[in-house]
Amino acid sequence: MIAHVLGMPFRAVSAMRAARAFHPNGVHYSGALIRSAPEDAGLPLRSCEVSVRMSKGIGLPSGLPDVAGLALRLPTTEAGASPSWDVLLAGSATGRFGRMVPWPSSTWNAAHFSSLMPLKYRGRMWWLRARITAPDLDHMSTEEVRTAVATDRVSIAIEQACGWGGGFVPAAVVHSLVLTAPGHEIDAFDPVLNSPAEVRPQPECLRALRLSAYRNSRAGRAAADPI
Repeated sequence: MIAHVLGMPFRAVSAMRAARAFHPNGVHYSGALIRSAPEDAGLPLRSCEVSVRMSKGIGLPSGLPDVAGLALRLPTTEAGASPSWDVLLAGSATGRFGRMVPWPSSTWNAAHFSSLMPLKYRGRMWWLRARITAPDLDHMSTEEVRTAVATDRVSIAIEQACGWGGGFVPAAVVHSLVLTAPGHEIDAFDPVLNSPAEVRPQPECLRALRLSAYRNSRAGRAAADPI
């Protein structure tokens, strides 16, 4: 009940915007994820084709600093598990505690993407972070990303760390392929509902709140849809 009440503001904001409460505007494209970590080291990110969405957290006008967003959807192969794994990262501050704090960036390349919270996998806590390594994007504009995917190649380096004190090491790289055709974009990413059985976003006490926030954001968009 408490989680439902706390999630209601997300429904209201989504309804007013007729879009996501946060990260309302984004660019969708397909990409190739190439695992660089040893197969038995860390999170089960495997080489595969992925769906990618890059977005601005608040949705401020093009060029203004904003909290960068990066969403990845990977297919899963586990029997009985969700058919997809949604990994959501957001621009954050740096450092051991800064990785949990959303932080605006003036350019896409300056953004330090973080999972903000750890992922529990096989009894251990893992953190993810990412950086855009190519090309050089001068402004915080989604249209700039769209142009880069269409004319060049956007490359993202993903790193992982075990526990609070573990250092980050390379996990994978993602290279853009093609822009997603209009009407085929993923409507909603949900890292709580869509994840492998062995991977659980932490802490557990916030799972209900996160589920409510994503559910209410989707409901708010649906209520604002005139169709």
